[in-house]
Amino acid sequence: MIGFSDEEKLMLYGANGGTPLYLQQINEKESFEGNIKRTYLKVTSYLYEEALLLLSQEVQEPGVYSAIIEAIASGYTKANEISTKIGEDSAKCLKYIKTLCELGILHKETPFGEKKSSRKTIYGISDFMFRFWYRYVFANRTLIETGAQQAVWERRIKPDYYSYMGLVFEKVCMDYLNAKNAKGELPILYTSIGRWWGTNAATHGQEEIDLIANDGKDYLFGECKWCNESIEGRDCHMIDYDIIASRIKEARKYKKKISQKKMAEDLNMYQPDLSALENNKPGCGIRDLAKLEMIAGYLNISLGYLLFGEGEEMGMEDFYEK
Repeated sequence: MIGFSDEEKLMLYGANGGTPLYLQQINEKESFEGNIKRTYLKVTSYLYEEALLLLSQEVQEPGVYSAIIEAIASGYTKANEISTKIGEDSAKCLKYIKTLCELGILHKETPFGEKKSSRKTIYGISDFMFRFWYRYVFANRTLIETGAQQAVWERRIKPDYYSYMGLVFEKVCMDYLNAKNAKGELPILYTSIGRWWGTNAATHGQEEIDLIANDGKDYLFGECKWCNESIEGRDCHMIDYDIIASRIKEARKYKKKISQKKMAEDLNMYQPDLSALENNKPGCGIRDLAKLEMIAGYLNISLGYLLFGEGEEMGMEDFYEK
């Protein structure tokens, strides 16, 4: 893709995936924004109804399958969460999910080193075209079809896209490591790779390792963060999301005194994403600095305090108003 920066190429990959036909829709003379609006936000564009058309060709009950993908795109990643969200029996829902996995649209994921039957199993959207479509097009079709394309871009896609790119970047990093591993260019020659999430036995907090690989004896660990800026020259890996989670939860409950649902509505964010951030769960869709700055402003705390503990001190006595 001539004319695009490496960052823009990755962002286009996050929207179109790697299917050659979808990549052919990219116009190298247009900006990233222009390509997104032309290929996804026009009712006559090739990709505007592509996800639904593909589902209708592959399955007999596209409505149910579509509801499952929409639920996962909205942050409901566990089997019981998905079945509750769409109102289907758990066993029946799992059969639909299995079919979507076989079609390559979804994937099943467990923490590295755990059994495939682990209770921590989550499901994700493998096909980035489907992931983008259900996150940004499906929920906004009424707006798009009534001429609000620019508003959808400005208020739905643009402020959220760096959050969206987090999992895309993790996939790119894993693909890169796999390519280096195949050439024997890493410290170890690993036979398995994945990511891990769970409870830290020492701190009792939720933690996540973005990439972990091993060859049976030695391990390789990696952290990959997609950031849109730095804070006073500091890298994103310095951010402790366990601390951020506790600060947001405390500020929302005691300083702002507002429910998580209301906060999500006011900030135009997915409540499951906000819940994942407050509990530092994997798959959180609110981990770019623009979103964190928006949350900090809403909660009337500084971004420096939220990220690094700088600025105002917020002891519990400061939360309660007499």
